Amino acid sequence: MKNNFEIVNEIHSSGDVIRWLDAADGLDFIQKCKEKMQSMCSIKKGDNVLDVGCGLGQEVEKFAGLVGTNGQVIGVDLSAEVIAEARVRLSDKGLPVEFLTGSADKLNFPDNRFDLVRAERVLEYMSDPLGMVSEMVRVTRPGGEVLIFDFDYSGTVIDTSMTELAGKVNSLMEQSVPNPRAGGSIFRHFRNADLIDIQVEPQMFPVSYFVYKAMVDGGMKVGLRTGVISQLEYDKWWKELEGANQRGCFFAVFSGLIVKGIKMADTN
Repeated sequence: MKNNFEIVNEIHSSGDVIRWLDAADGLDFIQKCKEKMQSMCSIKKGDNVLDVGCGLGQEVEKFAGLVGTNGQVIGVDLSAEVIAEARVRLSDKGLPVEFLTGSADKLNFPDNRFDLVRAERVLEYMSDPLGMVSEMVRVTRPGGEVLIFDFDYSGTVIDTSMTELAGKVNSLMEQSVPNPRAGGSIFRHFRNADLIDIQVEPQMFPVSYFVYKAMVDGGMKVGLRTGVISQLEYDKWWKELEGANQRGCFFAVFSGLIVKGIKMADTN
């Protein structure tokens, strides 16, 4: 039977976004990150929450249990396919939730609407990260919380003897998303958006060979097509790492940051 890490690798390669989101959500380090994010919130009954880039709605469901029937949790995602699936999954649970299709940098809500606005693993895909943060702040009520987690791929660790090639591989992985150093930029974006009481929680995630390959292989294949790396380099890279995995010696770490800020109360 395949383990969850192998399933992630297989699905990520196939491009099946629904299965990929499900499998990724089941990874232990993703769950721990979600739990840490939730522990940093001061959500109570009756609050209104917005999950930006909500995916299949797993966190929408969890927060719905916290806000109760007098509150509301709204999930927004750019993918109509993903939103349709999220609606189906929660349609018969009687929860105070709503799912909408929309872009993270153009949120279709009035100012000061939510007590908490959160996002995880979304900022790295944004070509205008400050625009996304500014929109999240805009729709947060004065005194409300803005909470973001994202990876910073400049902090990736991989144990290999091929140090020169490792530099190429890490560069290719960074080039695979529009904003690869998103995690390290969140604090600056929060300060520029005038958030206060900013709390930063660095995160380091040791990952399996299968998760590492799922995250890195796509970028390497682009590098093959563009001539950045050769077929020989590609084959040697995965041969060494697969051998290390078989010996129980594979080691890789992804890094990211959870950052929370408070929108200043209106003094007018």
